[in-house]
Amino acid sequence: MEKKANLLKRIGKRLLIYIVLFYFLLSLAIYFKQDSIVFIPTQGPPFETPTSLKLGFEDLRIKSADYDIHAWYIPADANRGTVLFCHGNAGNLGDRMNNISIWNRLGMNILVFDYRGYGLSQGTTTEEGCYEDVEACYKWLQMNNRIQKPFIVHGRSLGGGVASWAAENLNFDGLILESTFTSIPAMGQYRFPFLPISLISNIYFPTAERISNITCPIQVFHSNDDEVVPYFMGEQLAKSATVELQLLKGGHNSAYTFTNNYSEKLNEFISRIKKSPVEP
Repeated sequence: MEKKANLLKRIGKRLLIYIVLFYFLLSLAIYFKQDSIVFIPTQGPPFETPTSLKLGFEDLRIKSADYDIHAWYIPADANRGTVLFCHGNAGNLGDRMNNISIWNRLGMNILVFDYRGYGLSQGTTTEEGCYEDVEACYKWLQMNNRIQKPFIVHGRSLGGGVASWAAENLNFDGLILESTFTSIPAMGQYRFPFLPISLISNIYFPTAERISNITCPIQVFHSNDDEVVPYFMGEQLAKSATVELQLLKGGHNSAYTFTNNYSEKLNEFISRIKKSPVEP
């Protein structure tokens, strides 16, 4: 009986060692692979351009630190305002036709860009690099007199983390956060609740923390059908910004195209901030 108990004890200890080792190796893998988990660029030329929408545009290479960033500036006939659009963590400019079309129909000029490492943009994607890229696009709009007020920064998904940095550090009349997270560590904890994400994260995009430092009006969109970024994060962002959450319907990547009043809500936001734009 004692022999059997000792055997079980040895097996238990060995099993515990295996579990701890597996836990350590998995945490290590997440630590070293988090860039490829967060950033999923499609490299190479966009498969589609605004020409397919019968829209004229400027095809740009904007200098960001040591890299050339690929961007498009699409003017609207109405010249009602300007939008700087920060896209999500996958694809490239060719996947942004719906966004371009919606803003163009609302009479808003729009600049869309690929972060370094995406599409034809040079370099490797990093959090700090994304901030440098959005600032470079902001400065291009400034230096080339392409800003018509109200001037809005719009971030979808990962782009919400980029747009919130821009709204905190640059001068905008409005910020739109759509289908975005409170932070990357919070997303990691949601996806891997058994791992010490706070200890192994080196990518942050702390959108929720930044909201208290953002002075321009904020609008938050989120779908309760979002299968990627949980709905409660949209609720938390709206609560932090003390604004009403604008409800979308549909999945993470398509909700805005299936929400009937999406354009109407964008239009209301434009009209609201146009009455009291941020002073330069």
